[in-house]
Amino acid sequence: GKLAANATRRLMVLWRDTASPGPASYAPGASFWREAQQTIVTPAYEARFEHGTLTFLAARKDGVTGRQFLKSLILSSAETGWSDEDGKVEEFQVEHSGPVRTIIKVRKALKAGVVYEKRYTFYPQRFDVEITLNKSAGGLYSRAHYVEQGTYTDDKGNKATVDGKGDGEDVYGKNRNPKWYAVFARDWAHSCVALSPFDHIAYWDAGGGWGAIGLTTGQLKGIRMSYVIHSGASDAAFAEEDHRRLTTPMTLAWE
Repeated sequence: GKLAANATRRLMVLWRDTASPGPASYAPGASFWREAQQTIVTPAYEARFEHGTLTFLAARKDGVTGRQFLKSLILSSAETGWSDEDGKVEEFQVEHSGPVRTIIKVRKALKAGVVYEKRYTFYPQRFDVEITLNKSAGGLYSRAHYVEQGTYTDDKGNKATVDGKGDGEDVYGKNRNPKWYAVFARDWAHSCVALSPFDHIAYWDAGGGWGAIGLTTGQLKGIRMSYVIHSGASDAAFAEEDHRRLTTPMTLAWE
């Protein structure tokens, strides 16, 4: 949730032993997943799938979904397509659907014999992506294209405006071993936090795919990142905090 990095909380854990008399108590059932619409709806964002690809992302506030800001999140390469993810969905499975998280596994075969498996874990404020591939395909396996103007910045201080005007904008490849990048506007914002090693950040803000931003890697498995959604921002301070929270795992101690 909103627990700050390095914060401490003391909790009391209660449970009923199965041998105890009386009716058992269960947590109320709930899920972020809307099967008919192929949509995830959480308090912080709405995400939608089409043909196994995430093709809609918008921030939510006070129960209302805002304007779509993300057009797609795709594997992008010369072999499979820079701005489209044409292919055959071999598996689309909701592995878990509960009140805390929803896990969706996608296996998709693209051009040039490239096959990926992506596991999306959706939490209330963020979603994590884990990627495995059968062969190398350029290294850009979760590339974001936008439909709304926003400000780009990253942990090395590189900045640009996502608006479809320009190309690399002195950003492409300038962030070696990236920790995070962020794109933000007044009424939406998100960070992308690296949870596994990456080489640099790709950025190509021209044509129909605004931004075309993604973390690049030579790995074929164990590729992990997290997208944290916010309802708006005036600077990227939120991204630094997102990174601290996600890369400093919570520890539990029984007293």
